[in-house]
Amino acid sequence: MATTMLRRWGVTQATGSVRQWLGVAGDRLVAHRAVLAASATGLLTLDLLMGGRGIAAAVAVLFVVAVAVLLPSKRETSRAARSSAPANSANGLSAVELAAAVQDPLYIFDRDGAVVHANENAKAAFGPIAPGVSLQLTFRAPERHDFSARVLDGETAPLAIDLSERVPF
Repeated sequence: MATTMLRRWGVTQATGSVRQWLGVAGDRLVAHRAVLAASATGLLTLDLLMGGRGIAAAVAVLFVVAVAVLLPSKRETSRAARSSAPANSANGLSAVELAAAVQDPLYIFDRDGAVVHANENAKAAFGPIAPGVSLQLTFRAPERHDFSARVLDGETAPLAIDLSERVPF
């Protein structure tokens, strides 16, 4: 249950480190800035009009900020909806059909790094991998771990590595 809550709040393998989570929190604060500003102004005004010193308003604003950090933005929600949709298609072909057409070993994985599909060449080269297994657990090469971490972090620069794995004969 704790893992589910952490994933819902944006803390996943892709955003597991503190620096990355702080980046997600900052993005969420920016996305909710209008609501945060209106809430802070309203709470402070209400507290001062009722004869307070602003301390209760400050505590309430901190609560609102915490909620804003934990709530995903509309962009994150729409991105999650797109990633949970069926496999993307190009010109009527599913991702699985496109993977079958590729001659090299190819894995399709989700945003958490879990294998969704492996083409026949991947199964022949590296053995069968059950759907849902993390890519980090299937390969031992540090270059491979670094590469998949960069892909999961959303790097948009062209990504490529030279990788050699022992393949049983």
